[in-house]
Amino acid sequence: MVRVVAGSDLAFRPALTAGLCYIVAVLACFWPTLMGMVDIWSRSDTFAHGFLVGPISAWLVWRQREGLAGIAARPVPWVLPLMLPLGFAWVLAELAEVRVVAQLAMVAILPVGLWAILGHALIQRLAFPLGFLFLSVPIGEGLIPPMMEFTAWATVWLVEASGVPVYREGLLFTLPTGVWSVVEACSGVRYLIASFTLGLLYAYLTYRSLARRVLFALAALLVPVIANALRAYFIVMLGHLTNGKLATGVDHLLYGWVFFGLVMLLLFWLGGIWREDTEHPRVASPTESGDAPAPLSRLFITCCGAILMAAMWPALAHMRQATLSPVVAEAPPAPPALASWEVGGAQPWRWQPVREANVLRTQAVYRFGGEPVVLYLDRLDPGLEGAELVAMPSRLLGEGESSRLLRQSAQAAPVGVTAGRINQFSVADGHDRLRVWYWYQIGSRATGGAVNAKILEAWEKLRGSGVTQARIIVVTREDSLAAGAVDTATERLARFLGHAGPVIENTVAGEAASGASRE
Repeated sequence: MVRVVAGSDLAFRPALTAGLCYIVAVLACFWPTLMGMVDIWSRSDTFAHGFLVGPISAWLVWRQREGLAGIAARPVPWVLPLMLPLGFAWVLAELAEVRVVAQLAMVAILPVGLWAILGHALIQRLAFPLGFLFLSVPIGEGLIPPMMEFTAWATVWLVEASGVPVYREGLLFTLPTGVWSVVEACSGVRYLIASFTLGLLYAYLTYRSLARRVLFALAALLVPVIANALRAYFIVMLGHLTNGKLATGVDHLLYGWVFFGLVMLLLFWLGGIWREDTEHPRVASPTESGDAPAPLSRLFITCCGAILMAAMWPALAHMRQATLSPVVAEAPPAPPALASWEVGGAQPWRWQPVREANVLRTQAVYRFGGEPVVLYLDRLDPGLEGAELVAMPSRLLGEGESSRLLRQSAQAAPVGVTAGRINQFSVADGHDRLRVWYWYQIGSRATGGAVNAKILEAWEKLRGSGVTQARIIVVTREDSLAAGAVDTATERLARFLGHAGPVIENTVAGEAASGASRE
């Protein structure tokens, strides 16, 4: 190994100072975005590892300090324009309150600016530590529905293969000894994120070849998915064989984490068979790199340019927010009686969608013979921070023990609704089985997609106009869906929206936007 001379440390100090100044400036400019991440880390077990990502990344840089000091910093100012799309994405996400996109954009701005300041050679050495920072972003909730579905399917298949009769209804399945359901905590997303974070770090520290690192990272993604299905199966069978005496309550989660720990230990043990960390790479000296340090003036100018490129976006978002037209904070009125539908009375079931504190709600019950249809019109209160209408079914369902999500999907919107596609899910609450349809309306445009809703919101705010945000929910009782049975819940909701859909959307949009184009 070639030892780095003290002079190289002195030559590296200006680059180190410039890089640290840029990092501090970016964190200061995007402080609210950073604090939003910290808030999620502090209240979510799934993303609590975010507190460790920054220190681990700093340690990864520190452990190769001698090699870094032997490489000359060569600023590349032409990289700075790459910050433009990242900053614009952050502005759009901030205006539309898409926190995860804003957080990803903020993290991405860090390595791009450092690339411009330090140059190609240094950024290549720092690629993994800087890339590791992306694991601090609380992302992955979109995987919860498909992983819940896979866990339910795999568990039922394994239970049936074990000779135990089981009846599945969506995410709810019944055995002779009890009823089980797959909830968010059982989806395995928590295991998946933890496994991938640990696996990625292990692969970087243990292997030298890119192929082995990629293969181990893929194994760290695949293994927890399979392991979670086996974990759910073992817990269900343990509860079944002990007649509910074991694997319920707190020990349910305890057995899950113990099993996950054993699986990870086995994965790391197998991965250690092909380890390549016993040979340390040779450290280059400044003379071997062939590059002389850049002039301090060029380093200073590039650093200042990177800081200005990062700081302009929060300033732009603040100016845009200040020019938005105010929106009246009041709940939209429910339509009166429509055609043969009578309005009034109380809903005959207990369950209703969760309403956040920053949401204004209007509720009405409509009847046309038989079962009623309940309408919920939710409007965002723009005067409150953190207001959000876009939600997955599990968020509308709530965290109560009595309500269970059975199934969820997207489907074509019925006649009378201009959203194109709407969201659908079924919920079990005691003896009630309910069908829920919902979609969003941003200004005068309706959409069922969460991404579309956020794009429309950001576009309206970029135009400088206040925008009404609403969530429209209709609920009715679900009849038997046995083979050959008529799906009367779908027919009832479609018939109601055929009469009420245009009235609801025009009411939400308001008279000023009644003639606007619809999606």
